[in-house]
Amino acid sequence: MLPFLLLHEMKYPRKYSNVDTGINLVWLQFVGLFMLFITITGSVKANDNFFISNQDTIIFDFSNAVCASGYMEVPVRFNSDEQVYAMDFALKFNPAVFTYISVTTHKAYLSVSANYNSGDSTLRFSSSSLQVIDNNTTLVSVRFSLPVSQIDYADFVSVYTLLNGDDCSAKAIEPLPAGNITPGGDTSILPGDSLSLSFVPNPALSYVWSTGQTNSTIYVNAPGIYSLTTFYGNGCQTVNSILITEANPLPVTYLYFDAFQDGENVEVVWATATELNCNYFNIERSSDLKDWITLASVEGAGNSNTVTDYTFADIKPLSGLNYYRLKQVDYNGEFSHSLVIAVDFDTPLSETELKIFPNPVSGNTIQFKNRGFNASTVSVRLTSILGKSFEVQQVEYQNNIGVVTLPDAMADGFYFITVLDGFKTLSTPFFFNK
Repeated sequence: MLPFLLLHEMKYPRKYSNVDTGINLVWLQFVGLFMLFITITGSVKANDNFFISNQDTIIFDFSNAVCASGYMEVPVRFNSDEQVYAMDFALKFNPAVFTYISVTTHKAYLSVSANYNSGDSTLRFSSSSLQVIDNNTTLVSVRFSLPVSQIDYADFVSVYTLLNGDDCSAKAIEPLPAGNITPGGDTSILPGDSLSLSFVPNPALSYVWSTGQTNSTIYVNAPGIYSLTTFYGNGCQTVNSILITEANPLPVTYLYFDAFQDGENVEVVWATATELNCNYFNIERSSDLKDWITLASVEGAGNSNTVTDYTFADIKPLSGLNYYRLKQVDYNGEFSHSLVIAVDFDTPLSETELKIFPNPVSGNTIQFKNRGFNASTVSVRLTSILGKSFEVQQVEYQNNIGVVTLPDAMADGFYFITVLDGFKTLSTPFFFNK
């Protein structure tokens, strides 16, 4: 062990500067070097107990920290299966959050040195002993100034640790989690409304809201900063806060907004329960949800607390999908959009047009539509592209819409469907695919 101590002394001379061993160090170094020479030349095996691995750990125990009178002391120990004679670490942190005060030594045999460098905001600590340092026992406590909430391991920008001059791992034992406010993150409330704030309590801790209440759920009805303080038995505390702002009331409260086909038009209807500084509504339409056009403007009710109904007729809707939305504009020019609704506009058929669906046909029925038939019953013929006719057994016809049951003998291919009502005959092709 003596050669190791002497090598350690030469590597870390500052660590022994204030330790009085009672031995002349010059003579001790000479004897040690001589013994080291004998050890090497004699091929004596080195002691493996001095070599530190990354599995050896320096532990910062925040769970057993002590807080009092504006400071917080964090106990430090290590866990190793080796014989340890020196423990060193460096802690980098933001001095705007907290500052280093001092180090308290809990072992009389331990020689320590601690220096804080404001240039790089780093506390450098070193310790050494001529005897084996106690394992898994609090060796020192580092005192920091205490901010509003207690310090935790995440407050350190970087941590560097060594045992016997070799790199080792670092570990923090955190205290019980503080109460987290729900809803998480800042939020807002409308004038006259209230909001519930809550947390999940831990029986081992105590809590108090900035309102003075101690129950797990409170109700607030005004904007401001609301905080929850979690108290620990060691005098430490953690403060979590939430900012609640006042939300601007919605200029318009919609009861409904809808659109539907009405013959050759699309009717757009909506109603409001309240309106605040509402100047007018623009009715906007799009075919692809990207490009919008304004169809018309409808005057708003200004300020209203009663139900107001609105309607607008789109007399030239697009064939297929039409998307509609409202742009509500205030007197000051501010605006907001409503939700988007869609109408699949079916272009009215002419009296000479026969429409079938689906096409291609994959089932055993086909539907047709025409608004020009005058009779209450119709007859249907099915003909293949080669001229072969197929007998139709069943036709259901009502309100200009017919449903035809297809014969089982039909094979895949192109066909013509012909509909007769005794006055006129209409025909159109379709593709059949079983």
